[in-house]
Amino acid sequence: PPALGAVSDGGDAVLERTCIELCCSPDSKIGSMSSASERCKRIRFTVRHDLTSPEGVALAINAVDVAQRTHRGRLLLWLAIPCTGGCPWHRINSLYPSARLKIEKSQALFAKLWENCSRIAEHAMKTGGALIAIEWPQQCSYWSDPLVLSFIERHGLKKANFHGCMYGVKSENVHTLGVPMKKSWSIASNTPHLNSLLNKCCDKSHEHAIVRGNDAKRSENYTDEIVQKIHVAFKEYSLGKRVSVGAPCLEPG
Repeated sequence: PPALGAVSDGGDAVLERTCIELCCSPDSKIGSMSSASERCKRIRFTVRHDLTSPEGVALAINAVDVAQRTHRGRLLLWLAIPCTGGCPWHRINSLYPSARLKIEKSQALFAKLWENCSRIAEHAMKTGGALIAIEWPQQCSYWSDPLVLSFIERHGLKKANFHGCMYGVKSENVHTLGVPMKKSWSIASNTPHLNSLLNKCCDKSHEHAIVRGNDAKRSENYTDEIVQKIHVAFKEYSLGKRVSVGAPCLEPG
């Protein structure tokens, strides 16, 4: 059966590639219809599908298998496992017993999700190939997790950083409305396609609003510009287009 949460182009569009998101929100922009996602089947796996469970993993692997049978190798697997337990603020929050318990639960959830999502990614690479992308904030401590580092090294992933202020991330706070926010993201990928389009550091041509409160929550979402570049990179990968990687963003987040 088709995986739950599948979203695909309607009408008579001929689907040429598949994007599978693991651990995304039910209304993720990557999984939404846009001009850049035309002819791309888009499948979301959210908390509802419980990727900590054997049933959730089986659904995701089935979605991979269907994609590989339909258009072998033209597959994007986007991993956005919740980064709650890897937040830098936890160094301070862990001093408080109640907060420490929440952190431990978040980290236990991460460990199980990483085990299963990395297994799904390896299945995709073994059964026809795929563009693999792992995304977290640049400062997330999960980037230094030994299992994550081992996966990155084993599969030759390269990490690139970029700042949201260069891709349309702006404050919606009434006091700083429209002011750019310097949200720092990192993406590790096994091809240069994503990193060739998402690699800009702040050019220091503007002031920044502080990422806090509701702005902090909203900044977790990608802008239309970021999503457009993700889909363009995936399309170029699917067409076998060779790309060069731009100058990396080396500035600390």
